[in-house]
Amino acid sequence: MGWFYTNGSTKKSIIAERISFHSTKNHAIKEGDAYYFEFNCLKHCYRGNNFSGVLWTVWKITQKKISDDTQLSIRSYIGCDKLEYSRHDGGAWGYKPMDESMGPCYYSCPLGYLKMVPCVDKDWRMRVLDYHAHRNSYVKEDVLSC
Repeated sequence: MGWFYTNGSTKKSIIAERISFHSTKNHAIKEGDAYYFEFNCLKHCYRGNNFSGVLWTVWKITQKKISDDTQLSIRSYIGCDKLEYSRHDGGAWGYKPMDESMGPCYYSCPLGYLKMVPCVDKDWRMRVLDYHAHRNSYVKEDVLSC
């Protein structure tokens, strides 16, 4: 997927938009046992600086019947939205949506998020673990050198 920019947006407004609850009920076909989806962001955090970073999210997707809102299934996933500020066209924040199944090249995902969601990409998760192990060992060595 490409990048999505909104004129006049801020980092805060893009994050609020990306983590908001949404439902496909209004867009579902209302025939027979048709269904819709509800998307709930369970956790989120931003890792980055003033001009770019990654928004990590944990999503719960609930599939429900339109006729009586009976829950049919639940699944969850880790989202990874690359965020950046662009000076073009008067300045705006944008995002590029990804998730674990795409094996993003970002590894700062909180370790707790990995425990909340079934594994989709073992190689990516190993890189996340390596990232945190390297980061923590660097911090320890830096502190010990005092």
